[in-house]
Order: sequence, then structure tokens, then C-alpha cells
Amino acid sequence: RPAWEQAGAILVRDVEPYELMKLRMLNGSHSLIAYVGQLGGYRYVRDTMANDMFAKLVARHMENAAASMTPLPGIDFADYGAELVDRFRNPEIAHETRQIAMDGTEKLPQRIVAPAMETLRAGGDFRPFAFAVAAWMRYCLGRTEGGEAYALRDPREAEIVAALSGMATAGEISAALHALPGLFPRALSEDAAWMSAVSTPLDVMLEKGMAAAIQNEIRD
Repeated sequence: RPAWEQAGAILVRDVEPYELMKLRMLNGSHSLIAYVGQLGGYRYVRDTMANDMFAKLVARHMENAAASMTPLPGIDFADYGAELVDRFRNPEIAHETRQIAMDGTEKLPQRIVAPAMETLRAGGDFRPFAFAVAAWMRYCLGRTEGGEAYALRDPREAEIVAALSGMATAGEISAALHALPGLFPRALSEDAAWMSAVSTPLDVMLEKGMAAAIQNEIRD
């Protein structure tokens, strides 16, 4: 075989922990960027990351995603996170936020919910994951901050729309989406601290917009 290790490849017997790293740090951050970027009026990931405030939020998410995992041989999570930030900022990559935002109900369980659950059990800071969930919930309303409607492009879109019918407040929206079958484990939806951590930034997103919610988050 080619000597891939000479070019930096790591050869392991069990790839699952490394797959988790990608799902939680790369894909989880990508989903966060997609929702905050789409609602913040940014077409591409690179444009979202050009906003220092948004980039700080993404860096915080990566740090907490890394903290949810056990150390991996040959991997420095901080270095990997820095490489991801550079990739997300690359002006030559035109990755659209709306494309990444699609299929949220299929992506969130592995990317956001799983590390949130492990962080909750470990007594860690799950607020970054709660913020990502809040951003997804705001996205599920199907309208930009300017009032323009868009399709969710999610396999459970009709179910989401039905669940949100008549819901107006952050608490109502959060409760309705947490009740979707098979999406959020009861350990989260029945945890008062988690529910508050989701509804608090969601309320700011609804009342003042995504930028204000992010500003509050990184200030805290």
C-alpha cells in the first residue's frame, strides 16, 4: 500500500472515535454556522466566519465539542479546531449555509444532541449545544428576520410545521419541537436547566434577532 502515514495520515484499528470528532467538531460547527448564518443574512460559510462575533461563537462550540470526547492518539483538538476555522474562512470555498441547514432532524442527533447528552451527564457546560438547538428552532420557523419565507428542506418538514402551528413564544416553540418523537431524549426535554438554556437565547432571537443573541452569548 502507499505510505499514507508519511503524509500525515493516522492509521488506527478503531475509526469510530475519530468519526465522532469529525461529527461533533466539524459537522456540529457547520450546522451551527448554517443556522446562524442563514438567519443572519449570510449566503456562504466563509461570509459568516468573516464576522468576528460569529466566529467566536463557532470557536466556543468547537471547544465544548472537544471537551465532550476522550483524548485521541495523534490528535490535538485545539489544532484540529484551528484548522477547521481556517477551512471555514477560506474565501475560495463557496459552501452555502442553506445547503448545510437542510435535513436538520437527521443531522442534529449525532452532531449536537449526543454531545449535549454526554456533557449533561458529566456536569459540563452544555450551553453551546443548547444555543445551537435554539438556532435550529429559530430556523424551523421558516422565515428570515426580514420576513421572507423559505422551505426547511427537511424530511420532517410537515411535522415541524404542524407542531409549530399557533406557537409564538420561545417556550412554546421549544416545548413543541422537543416533543417531536425520536429527536430529543427525555433526559434533555425533562431537564429544566437544559430547557432554559434553549429557550433563553431563542427568546432573544425572536425579539431582537440572531446578532443580538450571539452577542449575549459570547459576552456571557
